[in-house]
Amino acid sequence: MFPLAAAPRFANDSPGVTVNVASSHLVHRAPVSYPAEARANGIEGTVVAQLRLDSNGEVADAAILSGPQELRKTVLESVLAWHFEKSDAATPQTISVRFVKPAALPPPAPNASPLPAAPRPQPAAARKIRQIIINDLPDDMRNSLRSTLPVHEGEDLTPAGYAAAAQTARSFDSHLQLSVRRNADDTFTMFIDLPVTTVAANPAAPQEADESDVMHVGKDVTAPQLISKVEPEYTEEARAAKYQGTVLLSTVIGADGRATNFKVIRSLGMGLDEKAIEAVEKWQFRPGMKAGAPVKVQAQIEVNFRTL
Repeated sequence: MFPLAAAPRFANDSPGVTVNVASSHLVHRAPVSYPAEARANGIEGTVVAQLRLDSNGEVADAAILSGPQELRKTVLESVLAWHFEKSDAATPQTISVRFVKPAALPPPAPNASPLPAAPRPQPAAARKIRQIIINDLPDDMRNSLRSTLPVHEGEDLTPAGYAAAAQTARSFDSHLQLSVRRNADDTFTMFIDLPVTTVAANPAAPQEADESDVMHVGKDVTAPQLISKVEPEYTEEARAAKYQGTVLLSTVIGADGRATNFKVIRSLGMGLDEKAIEAVEKWQFRPGMKAGAPVKVQAQIEVNFRTL
């Protein structure tokens, strides 16, 4: 075992949030937000979660062991996007998140909102790849990924090459995304990194729906069953690149048999994540049942995109 030469990438948590992973070895994780309503009501405490990892070290399932009910959902949503070293996959990992209401912050200055970053353009025709930049991974993992990429610096970047490189990055770590930037000399710089995720200090978001009654399949709770579905649509960009893959969604199947509260667990990019959600929103399920009555059930849904 060699020591990692780069620190793991952690996004900024909300003020007042402290994450403790004990002896676990995190590669990267999503931020943890402090729900606005819980903060306003002075809800504090520590949420403890147990995580089950797949063979790649990514969180396959999570269960909340203890903590204030008002703070559990935000921890669960965050940990489903965490990634540990493969050496941690053999045993369940227990983590804790402490919430302490922060002191009031001054209001932001007028017109102080940062401008959104301009999207990086995607390749439309073959151009030389001047540089491949891999961010947010320790050095040994970065070198390992670079050695498996199907494209290299100095080669032409074609739609097929772009799609193959994106698939390789996602196979290496499902959270990674690929994008390119056109340079002034008409070459491309390729970026492979994690999506930028931030948590606002004082988010002015509407109150979240109460999910305290959402259940998990098992024991006396039956799984929802798909009754009807519509196929997802391709984006023009993905169709032109002959891009294929599977989007994995976390959702809640309501007592009415409709899917709501979506979270993308495995992303494809190129607009296909949004198309997957649009399709599943139109699907109809026979709801999960408990004691003969329909109930809300947490579920994961795979949406496949295949070119003909």
